[in-house]
Amino acid sequence: MKDLKVVALNGGLLFLKSLECLTNLQMLRLQYCTIKDNTNSLGKLKSLEVLRISNSDIKELPIEVGELSKLRVMDFSWCSKLKRIPPDVIRRLSLLEELYFCGKSFRGWEIERRSSERSNASLSELNSLPNLKVLYGEFHISSLPQDFSFGNLDRYDISLRGSDIFPEHLIIASATRYPPLCRRLSIHDTNASSVVNTAFNKLYENVEFLELYLFNNAQEQVSVPTTASSSLMDMIQTETTNLRALQKLKSLSVSFCNNMGCILPEKLLRRLQDLEAMEVDQCYGVQEIFGLEGSTDHGIEGDQEMLLSNLTSLSLAVLPQLSFIWKGPTQKVSLRCLVRVNVFDCHGLAYLFPRSLALNLVNLRELGIISCKGLKQIISMRAEEDGEAATHHQPHPLHFPTLTTLTIQNCPNLEYIFPISTAAGGLPQLETLVIADATKLKHVFGHGRVFVGDPNDISLPKLNKLVLGHLLSLTNFCQANFHCKWPSLPHVVVNRCPMLTSLPYVEVEKCPTSQLLGIQKTTQLVKEEMAEGPSTSQTSVATSDPTSVI
Repeated sequence: MKDLKVVALNGGLLFLKSLECLTNLQMLRLQYCTIKDNTNSLGKLKSLEVLRISNSDIKELPIEVGELSKLRVMDFSWCSKLKRIPPDVIRRLSLLEELYFCGKSFRGWEIERRSSERSNASLSELNSLPNLKVLYGEFHISSLPQDFSFGNLDRYDISLRGSDIFPEHLIIASATRYPPLCRRLSIHDTNASSVVNTAFNKLYENVEFLELYLFNNAQEQVSVPTTASSSLMDMIQTETTNLRALQKLKSLSVSFCNNMGCILPEKLLRRLQDLEAMEVDQCYGVQEIFGLEGSTDHGIEGDQEMLLSNLTSLSLAVLPQLSFIWKGPTQKVSLRCLVRVNVFDCHGLAYLFPRSLALNLVNLRELGIISCKGLKQIISMRAEEDGEAATHHQPHPLHFPTLTTLTIQNCPNLEYIFPISTAAGGLPQLETLVIADATKLKHVFGHGRVFVGDPNDISLPKLNKLVLGHLLSLTNFCQANFHCKWPSLPHVVVNRCPMLTSLPYVEVEKCPTSQLLGIQKTTQLVKEEMAEGPSTSQTSVATSDPTSVI
């Protein structure tokens, strides 16, 4: 037993005094343990290199831990009862490389030594650890010493908060949302911006996941800016001289930042060549997401990458003042890697993509648009939205070769979904199409321009689920009454579409399981389908609620 080097216990009662004889112990791991005696016995384990105590009821770190001169890893994650770490204990662990206080763990850091009676450790002690490369923890803004700076960390998950409120759901979400080996910085509370520049300057140079979840003080009156002058750059106070700041950022999440007018101005956007995922949620003053003004005058030179060339996911939710996702010329923007787009409750948007950007959405697989009441078009066909002069040349048709799922709900001003030319081979992989509560929608495929091509080429070859609900103005699936073929469509739901007179032809013989489900209040449609379709005995007409399918 004396030569035992590793002890790992999961659950149960433990007397630490029973471990004192293990003088060669190098690793101690305790999970979900109830510690029944004094923790001073930890100081007897002189050979200990790794100390991990998580989800256990330890209340105080004994001062004797400072005598563990070989300790490289110390982890007290999810120890919610840990309230005291004596001063100078951490400072004495000169070989410490990794320090973890994840979850609801120790948060009682003091600013600095105010007197000999200081009861807790100070963050300034971390600057005395020359080998520290990994740090996980949650810190209150008041605990940051004036000249404190996080060093050159290889990995970290750091949450900075400006209030005493640590929302538990955010703590749990961050523990499961991000990969275990990453560099994540989370800033909560608007007041945090006043010190972020000095304390977090080093972290900005290699941060991969940045999360801003800022609460405004109850006494402050949140004013919606009249111009998009306040941006992410202003909030985090990134110095323009630090050109390396945010260059390695992969994911950006911004929530409740009410004083932002623009999230990413062009000046900052140039740095974010590695950005893969972006989420903006409940920012009530945001008017634009990507400010591209000046991108042609001061654009990327030489062989540098296009802006947003690695973006794969974009999520926008509850942004009532949002007027533009892209504001300014888009010639330097590429969305070739974009896979997933979700837009929810953004009533000020008139369109999602200018035509120039839509042309390179070659990897888009999922598109969801819900509760955007001002939306008139998904793709703007106006040249001026691209920052270009109008042209009289025949435009290239819009193709979305990988789009599999399209969901549109509660967009009452939407005029049509895609131009008619897109239906001619532009959606070869579309499997699910859901459209509901678009009361002005007359056609799924339609546009004022004349369709040039063979009407017989209009087909959705992979479509296997179609839901049309509460579309009071829908008359035809395609403008000009073109017939669109669906060779493999087993599920159709049509509900509350009183003006609909025809649906594209369904080849029931090739799909014997085809069904027309939930066709309600569309008497004329049912008559035409029953008259035109072959083998109608294999097609059943039933009633159902389309929302259950949605």
